[in-house]
Amino acid sequence: MHSEHEGVTRRDLNRVALIVAVLFAAMTSLLFMRLTPAMRMAGSSRWVTFVLVAVFIVAALVCNSRCRRQIVWHNRVMAVWLVVAGACFSICAGATVSTLLESGNPATVAVFCASGIAVADMALMSVCVREPMVRGVVSAVSFVALPLALASAATVLFDLSVQLLAGMVVAASVCGIQMMPNIVVHVPDRYLVEWRTYMTRRWTVRGSIPEEARVLTRKDVRQDMDSFLAQYSTGFTLCVVLSVLGYAALAQWTDYHSLYDRIGFLVLSMLLMLFFELKPRQSGRPFERYVMRAAGIAIPLLWVGHATQAIPEGEAMIPLICMVTFAALGLVLGFSMVVQHNGFHSLALSRIGDALCFISMMLIPAASFLAGGALEFLRSMSW
Repeated sequence: MHSEHEGVTRRDLNRVALIVAVLFAAMTSLLFMRLTPAMRMAGSSRWVTFVLVAVFIVAALVCNSRCRRQIVWHNRVMAVWLVVAGACFSICAGATVSTLLESGNPATVAVFCASGIAVADMALMSVCVREPMVRGVVSAVSFVALPLALASAATVLFDLSVQLLAGMVVAASVCGIQMMPNIVVHVPDRYLVEWRTYMTRRWTVRGSIPEEARVLTRKDVRQDMDSFLAQYSTGFTLCVVLSVLGYAALAQWTDYHSLYDRIGFLVLSMLLMLFFELKPRQSGRPFERYVMRAAGIAIPLLWVGHATQAIPEGEAMIPLICMVTFAALGLVLGFSMVVQHNGFHSLALSRIGDALCFISMMLIPAASFLAGGALEFLRSMSW
């Protein structure tokens, strides 16, 4: 039996080693994807690719096995870190496998392979694991990866553009951030008991209450709450990351020569900045606020990198002025809400912030599909 100090030290070392391993796997995968074209020309990439895929898959299986052992040792936090590491290694394996497939749309194929292998890994973990917190993480990753795999598969089968897939990902991710509490938090039947009616009538609309019924305690709801919080935190983080990655893909592949696509991209940039600037004030958890503020910083940085393409000279300066104005307004509102603690000004600014956040959330799907070239796609269809 280890002492508490020894256990904490070993846990910290395991976390550091795990983070380093995940970062190394991601960097290795990205480097290999960058070097793959040159290696194909040399004719020496096949066996290297198979070796890398085998290494990533074995690493994912090892993480899964260690996760089950940590559950047996009642170390739930480390088990969650291990299942996340297994998912990361699965994504790296899928991205590496995609380099072997010849396709005119390699980015979509990489998304399909990565999300498909992640779904398979989470399906394996859902069968092997019964711990509520770990199952919450597994179900959240599966819930996000499965639609992404289906959407990327449809994109490949129907020969659609990466731009359209990126727009769908941004729209779905922002809607998922807004609806995540209603998606993951469900009340089990055993909680639906109105105790005042029970004390007087001894029955409910769901039938008679058993004689051993009692008031629920914190211990009774601990497992369900652990599962809900794990699902919510994992799903929220994945939605924020996918929204930023989808926006980065749009910035890379948007057809800036098309007027509608360019307008949609500019409007989407403005709305995403407003959403990630104003949404954190509605959250009571510091982790969520930090993640959304980091996304709010990443969006304008990505836009600045493609500003010369998105804003040609001449009459197109008006959208830039509008975007900068609304972004500055969002920043002023955000800082004003922090300064104003009470009174009418605080209430008014809070309601204005809620209205702007709601409007941006409602308009982001339309702007993302417009930036994704959905209008040109609909025009090209033979009705």
